[in-house]
Amino acid sequence: MQMATDKIMVNNTFTLDWEIEPYFKLATVYSYKVFVMTVENYHGGKNNHGISDAQIQKMAEKYKVRLY
Repeated sequence: MQMATDKIMVNNTFTLDWEIEPYFKLATVYSYKVFVMTVENYHGGKNNHGISDAQIQKMAEKYKVRLY
């Protein structure tokens, strides 16, 4: 952002607001527009982040709670 890169993409597993908040704050400081994309089953049900199935289940439960 400090280098005024045209587009920045972040591949991460955000499930709670506080996890993504720093990105929104930086985007505001550097006048970037933020687009959030949720990809479902993009990897055929396999994660590419090295996260255990148990941790993914915990994250999914938090995500579901947030949506209701």
